[in-house]
Amino acid sequence: MAVKGKWARGITPRNFTWIIKDQLAICERPGGYGNNHRKVRRQEEIIWIREQEFTFVISVVVSQHNLHNYDEMGVRWKHRPFSTQDDFAQYLSSFYSELHEMLTSGAKLILHGEEVGDRLCGLMGGYLLWAGLIDSGPRAISATEHLTGRQLGPLGRELVAVARSLPGPGLDKRTAQAAAEAAERAQAALQAPGRTLPDTAPGKMKGKSPVAKPAKSATTTRAIKAVTRKSSVPKTSKSTKTSKAPKSAKPAKSAKPAKSAKRSSKTSPTPATTKTGSSKARKNPPPKR
Repeated sequence: MAVKGKWARGITPRNFTWIIKDQLAICERPGGYGNNHRKVRRQEEIIWIREQEFTFVISVVVSQHNLHNYDEMGVRWKHRPFSTQDDFAQYLSSFYSELHEMLTSGAKLILHGEEVGDRLCGLMGGYLLWAGLIDSGPRAISATEHLTGRQLGPLGRELVAVARSLPGPGLDKRTAQAAAEAAERAQAALQAPGRTLPDTAPGKMKGKSPVAKPAKSATTTRAIKAVTRKSSVPKTSKSTKTSKAPKSAKPAKSAKPAKSAKRSSKTSPTPATTKTGSSKARKNPPPKR
């Protein structure tokens, strides 16, 4: 009889996790998914869900698996298929509004996909942020990872980011948190070493309030510019001004050629022989054949 009573209470579904204690939970598809699905296991897990008095089982699986089994076991269900091809913003806005309405009315819900993965965990992290239960995206991701014991991947983080931009009960909290974070970043930037406030300078003594610098007049600024211009021009030394370049020595006159060279040029033989030879060659042409 003891064994019979134990099996009558059913088996806890795999990866069962409370997101909101006694209100909202998630699990793997009863009976398993893919090749791991077992009919007996499915029946026992549906019995456990019925015995825990959940108001609705919400399936986000694209197909209609297990829906007729819920009818056979007397379990109420809702089918809200969700795929990566859907418009995230449109789906989340409608799904979160319905989920929030059921939870505020006192319903006890259990959600399941094919498995407890990025899709289902991202949906829950986004809801915690959208409903205002958590005030920032990074905290929602951290809380979801802590509750499920799984690290969120790109899809789960994208769902949380989309949920952050949607209007909902937690919008005012998210806006206030974002403004507070921006103010903290600005304050940290001002308090960084080597940086001071733009209009004030720190006091010399510890505990002394910063004194505002006096504004410079237009005349003082012009005088400062004039001084900087003068200082920027390089000064030449007196020695370089007074020193004169040394006079270059006059070129020496070329020596006159000797008279003997002139005489030798006059007495040099003229090419008379060549002239006479060429004239004779012209007068006596070669005989014609």
